[in-house]
Amino acid sequence: MQSTVEKILRKYGREITVERGEESLVFQGFFHHTGSKDWHNMEKAYTVLGQIPRGQYLVMAPTWIKLAMGDRICCDGKRYSVRRVEGETFQEERIYSWALCVELGKEDTWPI
Repeated sequence: MQSTVEKILRKYGREITVERGEESLVFQGFFHHTGSKDWHNMEKAYTVLGQIPRGQYLVMAPTWIKLAMGDRICCDGKRYSVRRVEGETFQEERIYSWALCVELGKEDTWPI
């Protein structure tokens, strides 16, 4: 079953990069907004620099990608922080990993 899920991720998934320190890995996986109706998505928050992005995102990854809390996910030009990681099993075999992420702000490009 694990190989079947990995084939589906390779065929239908999008390119996702996971960054951990200086290391980065690219894989094919599913990435989408969770669309939940909790305060993360419904309540808007602003700072003097504009609106703070809200929402949570789900990443489905093959088992060879060892996602961990604090990893950075890059997808479609945006960066996300991994907040929770779980594995999905079928008949005692881990078939994929999933992670819950939140969007990060832009990098500071101002000179110090």
